[in-house]
Amino acid sequence: MSRNGRQFDALAPGPAVGASESAAARMVVGLSLYVLLYIIWFLLPRLTAADRALASVFAQIPAGLAAAVLSLLASRPAGLQPRARRAWRLLATGFALYALGDLIWLLTYVGIEESRVLAVARLSYFSHYVFVLLGLVSFQRFPKNRRERMTFGLDAATVFLGGLMAIWYFAIGPIASQAHANPNMVYVQMAFALADLQVLLGIAVNGVGRGEERYRAAFMTLLTGLVALLAGDIIYAQSRVAGITPDGGPADLIFMLRWLFVGLAAYMHLRVTSRGETAIREGLRSDRFDLLPLVAVGIGYLTLTASSFEQWSSTRGGLILAAVGLTGVVLARQVTAVRENVRLAGEAAARQTEARFRSLVQNASDLIVVVDEEGIVRYQTPSAERVLGYGAEALVGTRIVSLLPAEDAASIDATLAPARQKGASAPAEWRLRRGDGRWTRAEIIATNLLDDPNVRGVVLTIRDIEERKHFEEQLRHQALHDSLTGLPNRALLADRVSHAQARGQRGGLPSSLLLLDLDDFKTINDSMGHSAGDDVLVEVAKRLKSCLRSIDTAARLGGDEFAVLLEDTPDEVAALDVANRIASALRAPMRIAGTEVSVSASVGIVLSGRDELEGEIFRNADVAMYQAKKRGKGLCEVYEPGMHAAVLERLQLEADLRRAVALGEIVLHFQPIVDFHTGAWVGAEALARWSHPTRGLILPSSFIPVAEATGLILAIGRHVLEEACRFAGEWGRDRHVSVNLSARQLQEPGIVTQVVSALRHTGLRPDQLVLEITESVLMIETESTIQRLNELKALGVRVAIDDFGTGYSSLAYLEKLPVDILKLDQSFIRGLAPDGDLSPVARGVIDLGRALDLEIVAEGIERQEEANALIRAGCTRGQGYYFARPMEPHDLRRHFVEARVKVS
Repeated sequence: MSRNGRQFDALAPGPAVGASESAAARMVVGLSLYVLLYIIWFLLPRLTAADRALASVFAQIPAGLAAAVLSLLASRPAGLQPRARRAWRLLATGFALYALGDLIWLLTYVGIEESRVLAVARLSYFSHYVFVLLGLVSFQRFPKNRRERMTFGLDAATVFLGGLMAIWYFAIGPIASQAHANPNMVYVQMAFALADLQVLLGIAVNGVGRGEERYRAAFMTLLTGLVALLAGDIIYAQSRVAGITPDGGPADLIFMLRWLFVGLAAYMHLRVTSRGETAIREGLRSDRFDLLPLVAVGIGYLTLTASSFEQWSSTRGGLILAAVGLTGVVLARQVTAVRENVRLAGEAAARQTEARFRSLVQNASDLIVVVDEEGIVRYQTPSAERVLGYGAEALVGTRIVSLLPAEDAASIDATLAPARQKGASAPAEWRLRRGDGRWTRAEIIATNLLDDPNVRGVVLTIRDIEERKHFEEQLRHQALHDSLTGLPNRALLADRVSHAQARGQRGGLPSSLLLLDLDDFKTINDSMGHSAGDDVLVEVAKRLKSCLRSIDTAARLGGDEFAVLLEDTPDEVAALDVANRIASALRAPMRIAGTEVSVSASVGIVLSGRDELEGEIFRNADVAMYQAKKRGKGLCEVYEPGMHAAVLERLQLEADLRRAVALGEIVLHFQPIVDFHTGAWVGAEALARWSHPTRGLILPSSFIPVAEATGLILAIGRHVLEEACRFAGEWGRDRHVSVNLSARQLQEPGIVTQVVSALRHTGLRPDQLVLEITESVLMIETESTIQRLNELKALGVRVAIDDFGTGYSSLAYLEKLPVDILKLDQSFIRGLAPDGDLSPVARGVIDLGRALDLEIVAEGIERQEEANALIRAGCTRGQGYYFARPMEPHDLRRHFVEARVKVS
């Protein structure tokens, strides 16, 4: 709906309603033939007045019902808005009531009491007028703008008053003057005249409104049918006043035409909606005007003329006739003036549109050039200077081909040929010479307007896309290259690997892929900062490229991972040679942020086969690199088929371990710790075991590395801590439990909270819990490790260094560490001296512990001689197979019943 809201409110078209339209079309044809036959019958003079009256009333019923059904069909399309749908349904109801009134009227001809029948029939007639008014008003949305409301009201009042004058003079006045007539008949006729005023009001309200242009014909046809209703009622009333029986007279003929116009209007509305024609919404516009208010004024003055016709010879009558004539002239002059204004407004709008178009073209960012059939420039827009650097009219008279390089001249025909045939070409790209001699890339669209008398040429729209192309190239480069090192990224490398594979399949030499992962790169980031780490990656990229041929590709895959594609490598020896050259180049010291840094890389090598896919090549190289990592640092490994099976096995182990953690398959075994002097079992070390459903009991060495790598060690460690404290709470207050903490656990911010929770929930005293940490763990982030250990010591738990003597800890740090126990690694007690004593190094470690006031616990004792040597060296406690193997919790409780072991 337009802003002023004044239109025939049948809005957006919905889906096609072919069945309804087809049925309506057949009904309209039938109704038209029916009305034509009625007119022919009406003109025949052979029937008596009574027979004509009966036949006329009977003939009205099918026509009225047909109009009602057509109006109902017009309300059915799905795309119709509720307001228009409601309007047509109200009209259908009104028309059906009128046909019902005619049907009831017929009963007076078959002997039923006339007064009762006429009362019911008239009630049906009067209801018809109410529904018609409601239907007409429902079509309308009244304007919201004050000026438009005023214009709308004045136009509607003009139409209503003009029609009122005619109804007053020809119907209401004559009816009211029948003082001698039957009062009941006068009242009935007056009621019908007033009902006509309702229809007149609906016509006035809708006649001055503006609907969608596509519905305008249907709407005017509907109003014509309703005007015919008013005309028929006036003639009917005139016949009554004259004492002539109106049934079967001219009024019935006009009523029949009314049904034809109404049914035709419903069909026209349905047809437009069902076919989805484009809507042109209109409101009050200055470029057109309505004749209906002027027609209403004319009707009013014609009525006034008719009223004075009998007095035309008197002075008053002459003045009235003269006033009517004068008004007619004024109205004609007004119509002429309005039409002229509309024409001038249209011309002004056209000039404004032309000026706007000219301004837009001349100031457009694109260059518009018109060339003739020979390619000679006939017109150029001023934007030529901004786009190509040519002054005004500089290109006019030149051939457009002169702006292109000689090798691109053929592209003109490729661009213009479609334009000559179809009217417009697809966008094409040309290289054009600018006014300063430089070349630029431009997008060209050609449109054939040779047949347009205003142009008579081919219009070339030229847009400079040099900057856009440069930006696209930058984006393409960024999408395929690493932003830090400038090397190709994974996507570009994968594409080149695919092309290399294709060449190999066509008979060329195979290619090789090297996957490199820098060793301990995290240490550089953590110690020197990420900026220094970025500098290292840039330097690594430079050294990689220096080791390769021009046909090879070095790429950065992300983080500290690089890859090298070697084209045409005959065998793995050639690939290994390049890998060793790269390793040597990387080992050379590089100065980063004033510090010399050396890096190494683990390299996985795969020699691609002809049948391998690009994804398989990357996977195999990754498997080989993983194996190189396992062997040590700075090593190369060539892929072998068996490696993939090992990786799959590890992946399966990882999946099983995740399930095991979720299902609680991690169980605890305990190995007792014995006091050498008393022989008492003073505690036990908790050891995790995996109770696998098919593989049986799995030792920690098989699954703890996987747990460390995947982060599952945190969940396992938390479970072991809680279970160990729960079992230890059942041993008594004089025994402790030792629990191992991994590096990941110690770095976890919530480890202190976990320990507190485990002690609280099990009731274990803090001094009954010993947390064992390997010597290598203490050297990771030493300061933060010391702080975390101090927090744990503050709880009252004890801390032990496990496997002491096997790492590289600093004795200076050892004095600062909050440690209570040193656990001597079993390697120190293997191979006793000939005299049965420990080695000097083992005795030195024990002496060091005693000097630091630490408790010494020896691990891995398997023989009596080893226990005796430890006692002589001053060691106080130990554990090993000599005393007991690791056992399940219930076995451990049974052994505690006899808590003495003979140690001599």
